[in-house]
Parts: sequence; C-alpha cells; structure tokens
Amino acid sequence: PGDTVLLRLQRFLDALGDGVCGRLDGDYTIPSQLVIGDRSGFKLFGRGYTLKMADGAATGYGGSALYLSKCTNFEIVDLICDGNRTNRVPAEDSAHLVVVDKCHQWKFTRVQANDGTCDGFMIYAGSGTGGSGTGGAVTLDDCPSHWVLEDCVALRNYRQGCSLVEGFFGRIRGGRYGLTSGLWDTSAGPCAGIDIEPDHNPSWIQNRVAHIEIDDVLLDRNQGAGILVTRVDGVRNIRIRNCIFDHNRKAAIESFADNVDIIDCKVIGFDTDDFTVNPLAPPKRGAIDIGFGAGPTRIIGPEFSSIDNAGVGNANPCIYVHGGAAAGIEVAGIRSDGSASDIASLHAPH
Repeated sequence: PGDTVLLRLQRFLDALGDGVCGRLDGDYTIPSQLVIGDRSGFKLFGRGYTLKMADGAATGYGGSALYLSKCTNFEIVDLICDGNRTNRVPAEDSAHLVVVDKCHQWKFTRVQANDGTCDGFMIYAGSGTGGSGTGGAVTLDDCPSHWVLEDCVALRNYRQGCSLVEGFFGRIRGGRYGLTSGLWDTSAGPCAGIDIEPDHNPSWIQNRVAHIEIDDVLLDRNQGAGILVTRVDGVRNIRIRNCIFDHNRKAAIESFADNVDIIDCKVIGFDTDDFTVNPLAPPKRGAIDIGFGAGPTRIIGPEFSSIDNAGVGNANPCIYVHGGAAAGIEVAGIRSDGSASDIASLHAPH
C-alpha cells in the first residue's frame, strides 16, 4: 500500500552500481525527479523507452526527470526523457531535464532530453554551497571530467539544449541540439543549442571549463546561437569541428573564450531577421560572432550557404570579430555558395 511508480523506479535505480546494470521495461510518467547518487560501475539501458514528466509537475529543484550526483564510471544508453513542456510551466529555474552533478568518467549514448521547461541537459558541479570546498565552494575536483555525449538529442527546450557549466575533458560527438526557444522573449536567453557558460562566482576557483570537443553535431533552428561559448570565470581550449549550423536565429556560433578552434563547420540559412520580440535584447551580429574580450580564436574552413544578409550598414556578416577581441584571431579558407552579401567584418587587432 502506498507504493507508487516513482518509488518503484527509485528502488530500481538504487540497486545500480558495482557491476549491476539495469534495463527499463516500458514507458513511465513521473511526478518528480529520479536520483542516481554516489554510484559507480553501472550501465542503464533505456531500450528506447521514455521517462515523461507528468502534466502539471512542479518545476524548480526536484522537477528534473533524472538527476545524477557524484557518480563515476557509468553509461546510460537509449533513454528518452520528456519534460512535457506543453503541460507544465516553463521557467528559468533548476528543473533541467537531465542533470549531471560532480560525475566523472561517464558516457551517454543516444540519450534524449526533449521539451524541457528549462534546459535539456545540465552538466555542472553544483550551485550555491553545493561544492566540496570551504563553505561549499566548488573545487576543480567537483567539476565533471572525462565524459562523452554521443549521438544524443535535445529538442524544444526552453532555455538551452545543453548547458555546460563546469567540466573538463568532455566530448560531444554527433547528435542534434535544436529548436531551443522561449526565454529570449521574456528575459536574457540565451536559448542556445549548446551553451558553455559557468555561473559567475568570483569566490570560487576560476577556469572551471576547459578541453571540450564538439564534433559532427547538428545545431538547428535555435532562437539564440547554435553554440554559445562564454568567457565567464575563465573558459578555454574549446574545439568545434565538422558541425552543421542550420537556420539558427541569432547566430551559428557566439564565442568570447580563449583558445577556441572552429574548424570545417557549415552554416546554412543565416539572415537579418529579428531573433526575438524582446526590445531589450542585444543586437544580432555575425553568423560566427567573435565577441568582446575573446582570446585567440581560429576559424578555419567555414562554409556558408543560403545566406540572406544584405541590410543597412552590413550589420550581419558571415563572420564578425569585435574590435575589443584580443590579438590572435585567425580566419582562413572561407567558402561560400555566393548567396552572402557580406562575408566578414573584422575589427580586432592582428
């Protein structure tokens, strides 16, 4: 008596670890999050089944579908998480659909995080006083490390498809991160397919994101950028290679970080149209936008097609480099199908 689907699923997940693996046997609707905490050495096979948040399920903390905390050496395969955004209240809060908190040596394969009321995937080391350092500060050991998202999907989420807030030696390989929209119309976005953006906390150790590779990914029809790379609290050594950026509304890539490589990427369908109805939103600039304060950046072999960027003042070139970017911006091997009216607007020092 009193046993529920949520309790039965939680007991199932509690049994994982030390070589014990699990296989879902069907689709389930849940009212609040499931937790895998302090486990190591397991695999969870979703077998293509779905964990769906119930109609009206609360957002905020506890409103995720799956929360992994302090786990190591694990893999999740073929699981679908559905945030049921249409029947819940989207908000910029902690109800990210799949959360990875302080986990190391892990891999997601063909995991989906769709229709989230905030982010699809969240990779981080805790918030507030959730770190292992003095006073709960995040330490470098807390930051998720040696991880892979392979052929994963995040669609129709409210704030981000995937947020990388802390992490080292991570690889996003294949998959699709698209159709993010909503928050730019009421607040400050960024509604990116993938957002690399630590929370600003000057009392924590800096440089909490580094050595991230994003390869062969489709980023399409996001309200903001396909990929946003900030420099908040130090972000460095990011490689974006062989990715396709298809009709993202604000930009294909916005980058402000140090040591960023953008190699052999394709940009399809960039134009001068507004990306939001919010009058306080910043201006739209280039399809590849290297912003104020950006450090050394290499843009090698970009390809542009179906571009419609003719406009007053050439405000939306294929490549824009802010005058406040640092020296060391390299652009080479630009290719175009001839549709673009403005290829590059480069203002930074050599």
